[in-house]
Amino acid sequence: MSPTHAVIAVDAYAQDSPVVAMLAGLPWFAGLPLALIQHIARHGMERQLAPQQVLFLKDEPDSCLALVLSGQIYHVLHNQEGRELIIDRSAVGDWVGESALLDGQGRRPCTTMADDVARVWLLSSAQFGPLLADAEFLKRMFASVCRRMHAHTEHVETLCLHQLAPRLARHLLRMVSEPPRPAAGVQGVWLHPPKQSVLASMINVSRPKLNAQLRCWQRSGLIHHQANQLQILDMDRLRKIAYGLSGV
Repeated sequence: MSPTHAVIAVDAYAQDSPVVAMLAGLPWFAGLPLALIQHIARHGMERQLAPQQVLFLKDEPDSCLALVLSGQIYHVLHNQEGRELIIDRSAVGDWVGESALLDGQGRRPCTTMADDVARVWLLSSAQFGPLLADAEFLKRMFASVCRRMHAHTEHVETLCLHQLAPRLARHLLRMVSEPPRPAAGVQGVWLHPPKQSVLASMINVSRPKLNAQLRCWQRSGLIHHQANQLQILDMDRLRKIAYGLSGV
């Protein structure tokens, strides 16, 4: 490579390059060394996913790490009959496949796939050296894995030990912690739940049973459900249902 070409290659990943700027703008990278961000930008590659397209398959070798740039990625398990259970999701700025970095010799614990159109940034295991050498990066990665483990434990508890009403109520309460849709002049909390087939997979119930529960709650004045919006009209009552104080 000529000196001129070498300068161009370096400048392509300078501080003001689009890829570096995109990564540096994510909360995950706040305060991390610029050289580390440049390394991820230089050696990674973007992949675009169509709706429901698979990112990683369950049981395939952990060979790369993915960062969600747009859209969201579902973590999914399937049984032999093809029934689907969504156990987690990764949003913009989240990593997918952390075990590839922290273990390095394992296999994917579940299938990951795009909900709708999504973009991810892929980094192969051959480029993990600088990441493993940065103590702050590893600290954040371990914290991310711990949060995921806590979420999975809560999810297992909800699915295995609770009936449909508290399962659904707990899921909606978790959604409330995300930015709700503002509704000027209207009381209650507005949510954008996923489509019913996805929501049913998240709480391990059939769509007809989920739809019946939503209709029951709407008739009783707990929620108002229309199209892809859901309004929670009584948060206190929903909390009581979620934690076993009411079975409605």
